[in-house]
Amino acid sequence: QCGSCWTFSGAGFLESELVRRRITSNTVDLSEQYILKCDTSSFGCSGGYLTSPLKLAIKTGMPTEANYPYKATTSYSTTMCSSPIITYKNFTTSVIYSSWNGSTRQTDAQIITRLARGPLIISVCASQWGSYAPTSTNRKFSCGSSYSTINCLNHAVLLIGYTSTEWIVKNSWGTSWGVGGYIYVSRTLSANCGIGFEVVTFSSPTITPAYVWG
Repeated sequence: QCGSCWTFSGAGFLESELVRRRITSNTVDLSEQYILKCDTSSFGCSGGYLTSPLKLAIKTGMPTEANYPYKATTSYSTTMCSSPIITYKNFTTSVIYSSWNGSTRQTDAQIITRLARGPLIISVCASQWGSYAPTSTNRKFSCGSSYSTINCLNHAVLLIGYTSTEWIVKNSWGTSWGVGGYIYVSRTLSANCGIGFEVVTFSSPTITPAYVWG
């Protein structure tokens, strides 16, 4: 009921950055609710920009899930944003990179180069993901060609790895979905659910981001 995928992909990326920078252990759990409530550049449960969680983290730092548990609503503590409990303020020197320009898809080689540094926030077309039913012998999912274009992007996720034929993606629909909450997407361009049109991470100048529903 709440289009908050952009907060989950953002929080997951920031958690990975804290671990990658050896600032915290790999059990760190940041608050998606803080992003959902306090970010003013996106639209709460009506969707958001993939870069918004990163901008908020750079500006204010991030509290943990224990401070502000996820409630799937923007009707939350009114003091959260005015007097937040901030735990991590380690993103102040970061610069946001976004590949989004409304037309060009990143190549597999470009994506893999960035993945070598750490997980990436990406936008995808998840319109067919409800039918994902992996088996012990076949976990790869292929979107239809019309669901692998720039015109269908509607969901934010975290790209965490790859094989020779698959992209490995962390979703926000719970561990009972997919392979423990993950999906293995075909790397075939006509079946890759739009992966590559928007890739967000830290490192380079900002480009106007795409908007996703959740």
